[in-house]
Amino acid sequence: MPLIAAVLMLAAGVAVAEVPMPEHPMTDAELFAALELGRPELAAVREAVAAEDYPRARHELAQYYRTRKGKYWRLGPGDPPEDIGNVEQMREWGLRLIARDPSLLPWTEDGGLDWLTDPNAANKPRMYFWSSMANAYYALDQPEEMVRIWTDLLRSWVTQAPMVANNDYWNGMVAGIRMRGGWPDAFQAFIGSDALGDDDVTLLLKSLLQQARYTRETHWPTGNQLAFAMVGLYTSGVVFPEFAEATDWREFTVQTALDDLEAGYLPDGMGVELSPGYHAFFYNYLRMDDLAQEVGRADDPRLQALVERAERLYEPYVFLTGPDGTMPRYQDGGGPSARERLTEAIARYPHREDYRFIATAGAEGEPPEFTSIAMPYAGYIAMRSGWEPGANYFGFDVGPIGWTHAHQDKLNLVAWAWGRLLLIDPARGSYADTPISNYTMDSFAHNTALVDGRPQRRRWRDPNPTQMPYQPREDFSFETTDAWDRATGVYEGSYGMVGPSNAYPYSEGSNFLAGWVQPATHHRRVLFVKPDILIVADTLTPLDGAAHEYELRWQIDSMQMVTLADGSAMATADEGQPNLLVAPLTREGLTVASACGQTEPQILGWKLYGPEPEPITTVQHRRSGEGVVRFVTLLLPLRAGQAPPEVSVAWEGNLATLSLGDGRTVRVMVPADPAEEMALQE
Repeated sequence: MPLIAAVLMLAAGVAVAEVPMPEHPMTDAELFAALELGRPELAAVREAVAAEDYPRARHELAQYYRTRKGKYWRLGPGDPPEDIGNVEQMREWGLRLIARDPSLLPWTEDGGLDWLTDPNAANKPRMYFWSSMANAYYALDQPEEMVRIWTDLLRSWVTQAPMVANNDYWNGMVAGIRMRGGWPDAFQAFIGSDALGDDDVTLLLKSLLQQARYTRETHWPTGNQLAFAMVGLYTSGVVFPEFAEATDWREFTVQTALDDLEAGYLPDGMGVELSPGYHAFFYNYLRMDDLAQEVGRADDPRLQALVERAERLYEPYVFLTGPDGTMPRYQDGGGPSARERLTEAIARYPHREDYRFIATAGAEGEPPEFTSIAMPYAGYIAMRSGWEPGANYFGFDVGPIGWTHAHQDKLNLVAWAWGRLLLIDPARGSYADTPISNYTMDSFAHNTALVDGRPQRRRWRDPNPTQMPYQPREDFSFETTDAWDRATGVYEGSYGMVGPSNAYPYSEGSNFLAGWVQPATHHRRVLFVKPDILIVADTLTPLDGAAHEYELRWQIDSMQMVTLADGSAMATADEGQPNLLVAPLTREGLTVASACGQTEPQILGWKLYGPEPEPITTVQHRRSGEGVVRFVTLLLPLRAGQAPPEVSVAWEGNLATLSLGDGRTVRVMVPADPAEEMALQE
């Protein structure tokens, strides 16, 4: 909406009359009983409460906060942030919000905000946008209008969202997110405004106290949800030390963080969610130390212990980082920037030269002592040709299913070809319950195998992973040398699907377990011949003696594909960029197909890196049989401008001799028994 239109809407009276003050379930007496009224600075409040003059008590408490001395948040009362971005854009956004522009938020017909319908829209219950409102306050010529609409929002929140356990707007994580950012930002910005009434200050304090108490008792045992909850509760204990419980909030959250950094994270550093994207949220614990430093509360020795204990949690960003400085997009949460995370880390841990090396793309620091590595608890393997930005990289997921945010992706592979990510995990950038979002969670969208068209089915979310004994994985192997790496993994779980081809059990409720079968075991062996050859051997062994159709899928981040002369090998064909060749080496009985951006008769060829799906190419290799069925596939990175070669292979028993079309010949032993390792032959 143009700025002039927003202004006209406001002038025309689209913004409705003031929302009446709601009743909060907490009484004034209960609120004031929760305060340390013995504080000298609260003497006027104490006198009013003793006289049971609650209107005066509310006024005196509001006045106290308007004139409170000292620093309790990263900003002082009424202090503008150092950077609010583009002032003109922020001003326009603020005016549109004041005018209740329906493109910004789902306003009701009477001009209020609908907090409960589609609660995930714009992350409303998390109230990130309250921080933006605080920023806009400083950009507006008449900032009091922002305060008035904010009080309308506060009142509508209290009216519409009473405390109900375990929903989209009342759970420890969501409440923690509110308390760690939007609420203190808005409070600090607006507390000095004449437009903020005494009753609104009291209403905010009641709601915040209710949320803090709720979060203190109701939170997840580990993971990003716990970290968000704890930093929010800690923040409330810092910003509002006048509450008698504030000391307990601070002490409880710091100790909980210390405990979780031990129990909720595997010995190789990865959190039990096994999501590189969500792993990043452990930084919330470090925000406690940041806030303590900013407000002069860094006198708790446990905060230093917390910082020291968190050092190892940055190591997965070294272990798994790709040549472009991003992480593989395993599970939910996208592919966070390892460089950003490690730039953050070196400010705290300047002695970590490996962190500095990754953060600066090799310009400073020292490279890690390893090139390829396996994380024996998380089950992630990174195989690299080197540490330079244009290196080749093959990632292999042989781990268990994560506690939350998990995908059905056992034995998934990803590949950077000469520094360009091409064999991808399609990720899940949106949590909307759509067919494509559900698709990206499932085996259909990963570089693994289907059996009879069925995806993997692994049960997830142990009730309390912090009580699990953490042991190294025993269902994989890994070796690395200067010349080659090799790794193995196995999937021995169930396969199944409910409903039509585009329906997934994640949205099937009680039918989650329906139709699960265990028809076959999938062994995957990979051999990386450095710097640029990956051979993948997949062995499907039936458990029921019946014939089955097996399908490998390869998710390629390109829409430009060419098929080579033999009709089975395919390569990306993006001009001026590195490309990737996918060539079957066992071709008898093999059918090859591909699809890009397809929705019917089934979903194929999509990634979901952001809110909207984007087309990619899915390559399908199919083979049927009654006994053991084997696929052997070559993944060959191609340099920019390099034409895809016509690869030939000669088999002598289990010995494959590959001619790569560039004068190179490679001989590889691929034993029929999947328990035996592949081996490079001289």
